[in-house]
Amino acid sequence: MAFPKHQHNTKGSLSPVQIPRQTLLFFGCKEDRAGLVLAKRTPLQLSLNDKASIIFLDQPVGVGFSFDGENKTAVNTSDGAAKDVYAFLVNFFKEFPQYSRQPFHIDGVSFAGHYIPAIATEILSSANSGINLRSISINNGWIDPSTHYTSVAKFACGADPKYPTALSNEHCTSIAKSAVECQQKLQIAYNSSSSIEQASATYYCNKNILHYYETNSKKSPYDIRQNTTSPTGFFDEDILKTMPNKDGWFYNNLRRPEVVEAIGASKDFPFAGGLTTQVLRDFMNSGDWGKSLAPLIPGILAKIPVLLYYGEADVICNWLGGRDVVEQLQWPGQKTFNNASMTPWNFAGKQLGEYKTAEGLTFVKIDNMGHGPGSKHDPQRAIVINLLHSFIAKHGQFNV
Repeated sequence: MAFPKHQHNTKGSLSPVQIPRQTLLFFGCKEDRAGLVLAKRTPLQLSLNDKASIIFLDQPVGVGFSFDGENKTAVNTSDGAAKDVYAFLVNFFKEFPQYSRQPFHIDGVSFAGHYIPAIATEILSSANSGINLRSISINNGWIDPSTHYTSVAKFACGADPKYPTALSNEHCTSIAKSAVECQQKLQIAYNSSSSIEQASATYYCNKNILHYYETNSKKSPYDIRQNTTSPTGFFDEDILKTMPNKDGWFYNNLRRPEVVEAIGASKDFPFAGGLTTQVLRDFMNSGDWGKSLAPLIPGILAKIPVLLYYGEADVICNWLGGRDVVEQLQWPGQKTFNNASMTPWNFAGKQLGEYKTAEGLTFVKIDNMGHGPGSKHDPQRAIVINLLHSFIAKHGQFNV
């Protein structure tokens, strides 16, 4: 865990938790949202902890610097991870009661579409948690896999006219057929209680949709504008079985002794890597990867606001699938929300995207952004941080 405090007066400040994508633990949080540039060791001009105290939590056990000293069975489901996070937060606020009285928010990217609904539900169902949860927000979330798989097949083949098809007509026909088969397999598997069937359906969908897209389009699954020379391999079962943890310059910086000491990490359990493939395999094999967490969102909306924001160039968690997920939610505000039109989102005379909002639920499509904001050089990073500053400061009300 890392805890960069509010850079100014903490009285009355906000304290969001950033739940990062499981497989790109720090790339999706510390570099693009925190206030530090490791290469130069200088503060960024804009970061979330300008106006908030942030907890960066390495979870589930086995990612980042996290470890289980008692050698218990590894966590391999979102529900299991939520219980661990809840226990951590209860203890954190007991240790630091000055923060327990402040509004508390949860934000995350990608597989946080699984983590955050489970964590928020765990918190909100506990009457005496001592956690002042006010809202949640999810960036390009993997929430309802069946919907997301289908939307990948459509988005890759020109469903958004702004981005031309990334696949040939033949490949589009093939991936569309696979999407239908994927939905059928997921429905059968998740009507059963067999994690083996659920994992089998997940691996089929990953290989025949996500891996198929990567292999045949030569485009990134995280940004349709970016070319790639080879697929990531994350979505092919055979490749994933022997894939080592992924690293890069940012993650290597986190192994520097002075960094380990500064954040209070254990020297006995070194940083696991930027992508911990064993944890990824565990979540796929348990069936959690293909499970929909969308049914939890209506219960959350009954108590706190929810913001779902999507970069428009992402493929794997594209905005069309995100829109379908929110419009399919069964909740009292469904009709009002679905009848609302997408409205231009303008700031300082410039259109940044589109949004619609009703009864506590807000959906935002951000122009010219992929799976999430990039490093300090990405102009979309400032847009996301300003979006979160505004959403949190206005207690979940999206006003432009």
